Amino acid sequence: MRSIPQRSKVGATHLLCLAAVWSGGCAARAQPSHDQESHRMSKQEIAETSSAFPTTWIAPEQAQLRDFHASTQAMGNPGKMGQLISVLLRLGELQVPVTLRQCGGPDAYYDKKAKSITICYEYLAEVNRLLGKPLAKQFQVDDDTSAALAFTALHEIAHALIHTLGLRFQSNEEDVADRFAILLLLRSGDKDLASKFVQSPAAFFRQHGQEMRAAGGHRVNDTHSSSAKRAQDALCLLYGRFPDAALASTLGTRAATCAQWGEAARREWNEQLRGYSRVQSGETL
Repeated sequence: MRSIPQRSKVGATHLLCLAAVWSGGCAARAQPSHDQESHRMSKQEIAETSSAFPTTWIAPEQAQLRDFHASTQAMGNPGKMGQLISVLLRLGELQVPVTLRQCGGPDAYYDKKAKSITICYEYLAEVNRLLGKPLAKQFQVDDDTSAALAFTALHEIAHALIHTLGLRFQSNEEDVADRFAILLLLRSGDKDLASKFVQSPAAFFRQHGQEMRAAGGHRVNDTHSSSAKRAQDALCLLYGRFPDAALASTLGTRAATCAQWGEAARREWNEQLRGYSRVQSGETL
């Protein structure tokens, strides 16, 4: 396995930091938010927690995709995201396998029948393309790719939680899954870390939305909201947690409602997860 570029190592550090917030392992970078003080686990305890989302990386046949396999496996991304959920929630014997593999096309999905998650290496190449990277870098993993992968894994894990635990939400399930992913990525309480994780998927959605509009608009049979809305929602949650002048300019008049909207989204998820939460207050997100 070849060495991972330095930018990818930064991404790996960020993943470890996010996963270690509840143990105090990143106290120098991230102060606990909400009620994280009530949930402290050592790094060893976190590492020894059995994941409800065991991750397998299958080596691709296509040579261009091999860096995705080597880099993501070396970083433990998205495996650490599944372990983080298992640290925060009591999920009993629940097992939802996560597989990264070559699929023949860009995709990422939760299979309700098989109770499994698949993330395709081709999806990561599409993420890189939409993030505006030159062709030579579209098959490499850097911080932006890592952030988008973490978001995508958490989005699919949210679907798995909704269906396996029988959670009930009033909003569109795809929107609810997006909120779960973003709210968890904001959980560290560190503005720079949160921004790094949220800005990449938001940029991906923004560019995807532009391409969809150029191709005739959002498909009516797509259960996801438009990519433009998904980008705005992600940035609104980020702004609600960490107000910023540049984000306010991007969000326009919506910025004034982001804190209230984000708190409502957090409260809704916390209510659904309260019976499973290891956090003493029940405030998982």
